[in-house]
Formats: sequence, C-alpha cells, structure tokens
Amino acid sequence: MEYYHNELDMLDKAKVLDSVKKNLQNVANVNSGFDLERRIKAQELIDNWKSTIGAPPIAAESDMNKFNKKFIEDLYKLLNDNLNKKIRSEFQNIKGDVEKIRCQMEKIDSAVKSLEQKNNTEG
Repeated sequence: MEYYHNELDMLDKAKVLDSVKKNLQNVANVNSGFDLERRIKAQELIDNWKSTIGAPPIAAESDMNKFNKKFIEDLYKLLNDNLNKKIRSEFQNIKGDVEKIRCQMEKIDSAVKSLEQKNNTEG
C-alpha cells in the first residue's frame, strides 16, 4: 500500500513539474507575447532544467534553433525599423534644406533679373 501511495505522490509531483515545463515553454515561445527578457529567462530555465530538476531538457535542439532564428529575425526587424525611421527623418531634414536653398535661388534669380532690367532701361 505504501508503494502505491509513494507512486501517487511521485505522479503528482511529475504533473506539477510537467505543468511548470509547459508554462516555461509557452513563455519562451517567440509568439507568446512576452517581452524578450522574460522569453530569454524562460529559455535559460528550460536549458538548465536537467541540472536543476534532474529531468531531460524540454527544448529540443530544433526548438532552440527556431528560437534563435526568430530572435535574430526580430532583432533584425527592430534594427531595420529604427534605421528606416532615422533615414526618413534625415530625408525630411534634407528635403527641408533643399526647399530653403530653392527659395534662396529664386530670390537671387529675381534680384539678378531686376538688376538686368534696371541696366537695360538705363543703358
């Protein structure tokens, strides 16, 4: 009887640990909605699961490769978006500078024409 009681306790503990592992996997999932810091921490716990709990790690190598690939893609997208924002901002600044130069050129052209007309009427 004691054997079965111990087995049930072990099964309950195993269920709790399985639930914890599944929750960690959900947090570490790239599409989980959790911020990057929490996803990385969850993945670290998963990676160290064997040494911490004494069970095999949850994440297979292919899952880790998917995580790393998605992480790199997210990072690239973030950097690319920030770069595009900076480029758009600089383009707007240059566009404004070009417009100022165009206005100054028009004023110079107008002044030159005015001087030419004045010289033509005097001469």
